Amino acid sequence: MPSWTERNTGLIKKWWKPSTVLDSEIVAVYQPFAETSLADSYINLVDPGVNDAAPGIAPGWARATGWTFANSEYLTTGITPTANYTIFVEAAITAATGGTKSMMGQSVNNGANLLSANASIISGHVTYQGSWQYAGLSFGGNSTATGKTIYRFNQCLSKNGAYLNGSLVSTLVSTYSGSPIAMFIGAHNQAGVATNKFTGRILAVAIYNVELTAAEVAFISTQASELTEFDDPTPNVNYIVQHPKTRHLNNANHELMIATDTGIFRTFNGGRGWARLTLPDPSNVEFGDSPAATVSELTFHWVDYDPLNKETIYIMGVKASTSRIWIYKTTNNGESWTSRGIEAT
Repeated sequence: MPSWTERNTGLIKKWWKPSTVLDSEIVAVYQPFAETSLADSYINLVDPGVNDAAPGIAPGWARATGWTFANSEYLTTGITPTANYTIFVEAAITAATGGTKSMMGQSVNNGANLLSANASIISGHVTYQGSWQYAGLSFGGNSTATGKTIYRFNQCLSKNGAYLNGSLVSTLVSTYSGSPIAMFIGAHNQAGVATNKFTGRILAVAIYNVELTAAEVAFISTQASELTEFDDPTPNVNYIVQHPKTRHLNNANHELMIATDTGIFRTFNGGRGWARLTLPDPSNVEFGDSPAATVSELTFHWVDYDPLNKETIYIMGVKASTSRIWIYKTTNNGESWTSRGIEAT
Protein backbone atom coordinates (compact mmCIF):
# COMPACT_ATOMS: atom_id res chain seq x y z
CA MET A 1 0.00 0.00 0.00
CA PRO A 2 1.33 3.48 -0.80
CA SER A 3 1.60 5.95 2.05
CA TRP A 4 0.89 9.68 1.92
CA THR A 5 2.98 12.40 3.45
CA GLU A 6 1.14 15.66 4.05
CA ARG A 7 2.92 18.97 3.36
CA ASN A 8 1.30 22.35 3.80
CA THR A 9 3.71 25.29 3.64
CA GLY A 10 1.59 27.89 1.92
CA LEU A 11 1.49 31.62 2.44
CA ILE A 12 -1.56 31.33 4.68
CA LYS A 13 -1.59 27.97 6.46
CA LYS A 14 -4.64 26.34 7.99
CA TRP A 15 -5.45 28.94 10.61
CA TRP A 16 -5.86 26.38 13.38
CA LYS A 17 -2.61 24.49 12.74
CA PRO A 18 0.79 25.87 13.73
CA SER A 19 3.56 23.63 12.41
CA THR A 20 4.42 22.58 15.96
CA VAL A 21 0.92 21.23 16.69
CA LEU A 22 0.18 17.62 15.76
CA ASP A 23 -3.04 16.58 14.04
CA SER A 24 -3.77 14.30 17.00
CA GLU A 25 -3.67 17.34 19.31
CA ILE A 26 -6.54 19.12 17.51
CA VAL A 27 -9.87 17.92 18.88
CA ALA A 28 -12.25 20.06 16.83
CA VAL A 29 -12.41 23.03 14.47
CA TYR A 30 -15.64 24.77 13.49
CA GLN A 31 -15.66 27.58 10.93
CA PRO A 32 -19.17 28.95 10.35
CA PHE A 33 -17.68 32.02 8.66
CA ALA A 34 -17.53 31.51 4.86
CA GLU A 35 -19.21 28.09 5.18
CA THR A 36 -21.71 26.89 2.61
CA SER A 37 -24.74 26.36 4.90
CA LEU A 38 -25.80 26.33 8.54
CA ALA A 39 -25.79 22.52 8.52
CA ASP A 40 -22.22 22.43 7.16
CA SER A 41 -21.10 24.99 9.75
CA TYR A 42 -21.62 22.40 12.49
CA ILE A 43 -19.12 19.97 10.93
CA ASN A 44 -15.84 19.36 12.75
CA LEU A 45 -13.39 20.19 9.97
CA VAL A 46 -10.54 18.09 11.36
CA ASP A 47 -12.65 14.95 11.95
CA PRO A 48 -16.04 15.20 10.21
CA GLY A 49 -18.73 13.21 11.94
CA VAL A 50 -16.86 13.14 15.26
CA ASN A 51 -17.61 15.89 17.77
CA ASP A 52 -19.68 17.83 15.26
CA ALA A 53 -21.51 20.74 16.89
CA ALA A 54 -25.28 20.40 17.30
CA PRO A 55 -27.99 22.95 18.02
CA GLY A 56 -29.41 23.24 21.49
CA ILE A 57 -31.17 26.25 19.98
CA ALA A 58 -29.86 26.97 16.48
CA PRO A 59 -28.08 30.31 16.01
CA GLY A 60 -28.58 32.57 13.05
CA TRP A 61 -26.08 32.05 10.25
CA ALA A 62 -24.82 33.85 7.16
CA ARG A 63 -21.77 33.11 5.05
CA ALA A 64 -20.33 36.57 5.59
CA THR A 65 -20.87 36.70 9.38
CA GLY A 66 -20.77 33.14 10.74
CA TRP A 67 -23.03 32.23 13.66
CA THR A 68 -25.12 35.00 15.22
CA PHE A 69 -26.18 34.54 18.83
CA ALA A 70 -28.91 36.79 20.26
CA ASN A 71 -28.91 35.85 23.95
CA SER A 72 -30.95 32.66 23.50
CA GLU A 73 -29.13 30.28 21.13
CA TYR A 74 -26.37 27.78 21.90
CA LEU A 75 -24.61 24.72 20.45
CA THR A 76 -23.45 21.50 22.05
CA THR A 77 -20.09 19.89 21.23
CA GLY A 78 -19.91 16.67 23.24
CA ILE A 79 -16.30 17.60 24.08
CA THR A 80 -15.29 17.35 27.74
CA PRO A 81 -12.04 19.23 28.43
CA THR A 82 -9.24 18.36 30.80
CA ALA A 83 -6.80 20.68 32.54
CA ASN A 84 -4.50 20.59 29.50
CA TYR A 85 -7.09 21.71 26.94
CA THR A 86 -6.83 24.96 24.97
CA ILE A 87 -9.92 26.69 23.59
CA PHE A 88 -9.96 29.47 20.99
CA VAL A 89 -12.74 31.68 19.56
CA GLU A 90 -12.72 34.24 16.75
CA ALA A 91 -15.73 36.51 17.29
CA ALA A 92 -17.28 39.91 16.67
CA ILE A 93 -19.46 42.22 18.75
CA THR A 94 -21.72 44.79 17.14
CA ALA A 95 -23.86 46.19 19.96
CA ALA A 96 -23.97 46.76 23.69
CA THR A 97 -24.54 43.47 25.48
CA GLY A 98 -24.29 44.10 29.23
CA GLY A 99 -23.35 41.49 31.78
CA THR A 100 -21.24 38.40 31.31
CA LYS A 101 -21.79 36.65 27.98
CA SER A 102 -20.12 33.27 27.54
CA MET A 103 -18.86 32.50 24.05
CA MET A 104 -18.00 28.90 24.92
CA GLY A 105 -16.97 26.58 27.72
CA GLN A 106 -18.13 24.68 30.77
CA SER A 107 -18.09 25.43 34.47
CA VAL A 108 -17.82 23.22 37.54
CA ASN A 109 -16.29 23.99 40.94
CA ASN A 110 -12.56 24.62 40.47
CA GLY A 111 -12.75 23.13 36.99
CA ALA A 112 -14.00 25.86 34.68
CA ASN A 113 -12.82 26.48 31.12
CA LEU A 114 -14.74 29.33 29.58
CA LEU A 115 -14.38 32.48 27.48
CA SER A 116 -16.72 35.43 27.90
CA ALA A 117 -17.13 38.85 26.35
CA ASN A 118 -19.40 41.85 26.52
CA ALA A 119 -19.53 45.29 24.95
CA SER A 120 -20.84 48.80 25.43
CA ILE A 121 -21.36 51.57 22.93
CA ILE A 122 -19.58 54.84 23.64
CA SER A 123 -20.04 57.66 21.12
CA GLY A 124 -20.97 55.09 18.51
CA HIS A 125 -17.86 52.98 19.09
CA VAL A 126 -17.70 49.50 20.54
CA THR A 127 -15.87 49.12 23.84
CA TYR A 128 -15.07 45.45 24.39
CA GLN A 129 -14.37 43.63 27.62
CA GLY A 130 -13.31 40.01 27.69
CA SER A 131 -13.06 37.61 30.58
CA TRP A 132 -11.52 34.21 31.03
CA GLN A 133 -12.25 31.65 33.73
CA TYR A 134 -9.98 28.75 34.51
CA ALA A 135 -10.04 26.53 37.61
CA GLY A 136 -12.19 29.03 39.48
CA LEU A 137 -9.96 32.01 38.65
CA SER A 138 -11.34 34.90 36.60
CA PHE A 139 -9.34 37.34 34.49
CA GLY A 140 -10.39 40.49 32.66
CA GLY A 141 -9.13 42.59 29.81
CA ASN A 142 -10.62 45.23 27.60
CA SER A 143 -9.99 47.12 24.39
CA THR A 144 -11.75 49.99 22.66
CA ALA A 145 -12.29 49.59 18.93
CA THR A 146 -11.84 53.26 18.12
CA GLY A 147 -13.82 54.36 15.09
CA LYS A 148 -15.51 50.98 14.67
CA THR A 149 -19.08 49.88 15.22
CA ILE A 150 -18.13 46.23 14.76
CA TYR A 151 -15.29 44.93 16.87
CA ARG A 152 -13.73 41.67 15.71
CA PHE A 153 -11.40 39.93 18.14
CA ASN A 154 -10.22 36.56 19.36
CA GLN A 155 -9.73 35.04 22.79
CA CYS A 156 -7.83 31.96 23.84
CA LEU A 157 -7.56 30.07 27.12
CA SER A 158 -4.79 27.58 27.80
CA LYS A 159 -3.41 26.22 31.05
CA ASN A 160 -0.40 28.52 30.63
CA GLY A 161 -2.43 31.71 30.17
CA ALA A 162 -5.34 33.78 28.92
CA TYR A 163 -4.93 35.62 25.60
CA LEU A 164 -6.64 38.50 23.80
CA ASN A 165 -5.86 38.87 20.09
CA GLY A 166 -2.79 36.68 20.52
CA SER A 167 -1.32 38.65 23.45
CA LEU A 168 -1.02 37.21 26.95
CA VAL A 169 -3.45 38.82 29.41
CA SER A 170 -2.68 36.74 32.50
CA THR A 171 -0.56 33.77 33.52
CA LEU A 172 -2.59 31.13 35.35
CA VAL A 173 -1.48 30.00 38.79
CA SER A 174 -4.34 27.85 40.09
CA THR A 175 -4.61 24.06 40.07
CA TYR A 176 -7.42 22.60 38.02
CA SER A 177 -9.67 20.12 39.83
CA GLY A 178 -13.22 18.87 39.71
CA SER A 179 -15.01 16.77 37.10
CA PRO A 180 -15.56 18.82 33.93
CA ILE A 181 -18.58 18.41 31.67
CA ALA A 182 -19.06 18.86 27.92
CA MET A 183 -18.56 22.36 26.53
CA PHE A 184 -21.20 24.50 24.82
CA ILE A 185 -20.71 27.24 22.21
CA GLY A 186 -22.72 30.45 22.49
CA ALA A 187 -23.04 29.87 26.22
CA HIS A 188 -21.28 27.79 28.86
CA ASN A 189 -22.54 24.49 30.19
CA GLN A 190 -23.33 24.70 33.89
CA ALA A 191 -24.75 21.40 35.15
CA GLY A 192 -26.40 20.78 31.79
CA VAL A 193 -27.90 24.27 31.52
CA ALA A 194 -26.83 26.81 28.89
CA THR A 195 -25.77 29.77 31.03
CA ASN A 196 -24.81 33.40 30.29
CA LYS A 197 -25.81 33.12 26.64
CA PHE A 198 -23.74 35.15 24.20
CA THR A 199 -24.81 38.17 22.16
CA GLY A 200 -22.65 38.58 19.06
CA ARG A 201 -21.09 36.64 16.21
CA ILE A 202 -18.77 33.65 16.30
CA LEU A 203 -16.70 33.12 13.17
CA ALA A 204 -14.46 30.22 14.17
CA VAL A 205 -13.69 27.89 17.09
CA ALA A 206 -10.74 25.57 17.74
CA ILE A 207 -10.26 23.10 20.58
CA TYR A 208 -6.96 21.38 21.44
CA ASN A 209 -6.13 18.63 23.93
CA VAL A 210 -2.75 20.20 24.82
CA GLU A 211 -1.48 23.43 26.34
CA LEU A 212 -0.57 25.69 23.45
CA THR A 213 2.47 27.92 23.76
CA ALA A 214 2.37 31.69 23.43
CA ALA A 215 3.92 31.42 19.96
CA GLU A 216 1.29 28.90 18.84
CA VAL A 217 -1.53 31.07 20.15
CA ALA A 218 -0.07 34.10 18.35
CA PHE A 219 0.03 32.15 15.07
CA ILE A 220 -3.58 30.98 15.39
CA SER A 221 -4.73 34.46 16.38
CA THR A 222 -3.12 36.06 13.33
CA GLN A 223 -4.36 33.45 10.89
CA ALA A 224 -7.93 33.45 12.22
CA SER A 225 -8.08 37.24 12.18
CA GLU A 226 -7.24 37.13 8.45
CA LEU A 227 -10.14 34.84 7.55
CA THR A 228 -11.99 36.69 4.84
CA GLU A 229 -14.56 36.25 2.16
CA PHE A 230 -13.98 37.70 -1.26
CA ASP A 231 -14.14 41.47 -1.59
CA ASP A 232 -16.92 40.83 -4.08
CA PRO A 233 -19.41 38.19 -2.81
CA THR A 234 -19.78 36.93 -6.37
CA PRO A 235 -16.23 37.23 -7.78
CA ASN A 236 -15.52 36.66 -11.45
CA VAL A 237 -13.29 33.57 -11.35
CA ASN A 238 -11.08 33.34 -14.42
CA TYR A 239 -9.08 30.23 -13.50
CA ILE A 240 -9.07 27.59 -10.77
CA VAL A 241 -6.47 24.95 -9.89
CA GLN A 242 -6.25 22.28 -7.19
CA HIS A 243 -2.99 21.25 -5.58
CA PRO A 244 -2.40 17.63 -6.73
CA LYS A 245 -1.39 16.49 -3.25
CA THR A 246 -4.91 17.15 -1.93
CA ARG A 247 -6.90 15.30 -4.58
CA HIS A 248 -7.07 12.12 -2.49
CA LEU A 249 -8.29 13.95 0.61
CA ASN A 250 -11.75 14.68 1.95
CA ASN A 251 -13.13 17.82 0.30
CA ALA A 252 -12.79 19.70 3.60
CA ASN A 253 -9.02 19.48 3.07
CA HIS A 254 -8.77 20.41 -0.61
CA GLU A 255 -6.25 23.12 -1.42
CA LEU A 256 -7.39 25.36 -4.26
CA MET A 257 -6.27 28.62 -5.83
CA ILE A 258 -8.37 30.90 -8.00
CA ALA A 259 -7.49 33.83 -10.23
CA THR A 260 -10.19 36.50 -10.09
CA ASP A 261 -10.64 39.99 -11.43
CA THR A 262 -9.50 41.41 -8.08
CA GLY A 263 -6.78 39.03 -6.90
CA ILE A 264 -5.48 35.53 -6.23
CA PHE A 265 -7.19 33.60 -3.43
CA ARG A 266 -6.24 30.33 -1.75
CA THR A 267 -8.20 27.90 0.40
CA PHE A 268 -6.93 24.98 2.45
CA ASN A 269 -10.36 23.70 3.47
CA GLY A 270 -12.21 23.12 0.22
CA GLY A 271 -13.53 26.64 -0.12
CA ARG A 272 -14.93 27.08 3.39
CA GLY A 273 -12.55 29.97 3.98
CA TRP A 274 -10.30 31.90 1.62
CA ALA A 275 -7.23 34.08 2.04
CA ARG A 276 -5.91 36.57 -0.46
CA LEU A 277 -2.30 36.05 -1.57
CA THR A 278 -0.34 39.21 -0.88
CA LEU A 279 1.48 40.19 -4.09
CA PRO A 280 3.92 43.09 -4.57
CA ASP A 281 3.37 45.75 -7.20
CA PRO A 282 4.45 44.49 -10.62
CA SER A 283 7.91 45.17 -12.03
CA ASN A 284 8.28 48.41 -13.96
CA VAL A 285 11.81 47.69 -15.23
CA GLU A 286 10.54 46.39 -18.55
CA PHE A 287 8.18 49.29 -19.31
CA GLY A 288 9.34 52.35 -17.40
CA ASP A 289 5.75 53.58 -17.12
CA SER A 290 4.97 56.79 -15.25
CA PRO A 291 3.06 56.29 -13.10
CA ALA A 292 4.06 52.68 -12.58
CA ALA A 293 1.30 50.08 -12.37
CA THR A 294 0.16 48.88 -8.97
CA VAL A 295 -1.08 45.42 -8.09
CA SER A 296 -4.55 46.78 -7.30
CA GLU A 297 -4.91 47.78 -10.98
CA LEU A 298 -4.37 44.25 -12.26
CA THR A 299 -6.91 41.66 -13.37
CA PHE A 300 -5.72 38.10 -12.79
CA HIS A 301 -6.38 35.57 -15.52
CA TRP A 302 -4.36 32.50 -14.59
CA VAL A 303 -2.58 30.69 -11.74
CA ASP A 304 -0.93 27.26 -11.71
CA TYR A 305 1.72 25.08 -10.11
CA ASP A 306 4.93 24.15 -11.91
CA PRO A 307 4.41 20.50 -12.95
CA LEU A 308 7.94 19.61 -11.83
CA ASN A 309 8.04 21.49 -8.54
CA LYS A 310 4.87 22.31 -6.62
CA GLU A 311 6.73 24.92 -4.55
CA THR A 312 6.85 27.00 -7.73
CA ILE A 313 3.69 28.86 -8.71
CA TYR A 314 3.03 31.17 -11.66
CA ILE A 315 0.41 33.90 -11.95
CA MET A 316 -0.61 36.12 -14.88
CA GLY A 317 -1.88 39.63 -14.24
CA VAL A 318 -3.08 42.17 -16.80
CA LYS A 319 -3.56 45.93 -16.78
CA ALA A 320 -6.07 46.24 -19.60
CA SER A 321 -5.94 50.03 -19.88
CA THR A 322 -2.29 49.92 -20.97
CA SER A 323 -2.23 46.42 -22.54
CA ARG A 324 0.46 45.40 -20.05
CA ILE A 325 0.93 41.78 -18.91
CA TRP A 326 3.01 40.45 -16.02
CA ILE A 327 4.01 36.97 -14.95
CA TYR A 328 4.53 36.52 -11.21
CA LYS A 329 6.64 33.66 -9.88
CA THR A 330 7.32 32.16 -6.47
CA THR A 331 9.72 29.32 -5.76
CA ASN A 332 8.77 28.95 -2.08
CA ASN A 333 5.02 28.30 -2.30
CA GLY A 334 4.04 31.93 -1.92
CA GLU A 335 6.39 33.24 0.76
CA SER A 336 7.91 35.73 -1.71
CA TRP A 337 7.26 36.77 -5.31
CA THR A 338 9.05 38.26 -8.30
CA SER A 339 7.45 39.56 -11.50
CA ARG A 340 8.41 40.36 -15.07
CA GLY A 341 6.55 42.42 -17.63
CA ILE A 342 5.96 40.93 -21.06
CA GLU A 343 4.71 42.39 -24.33
CA ALA A 344 1.44 41.05 -25.70
CA THR A 345 1.70 39.68 -29.20
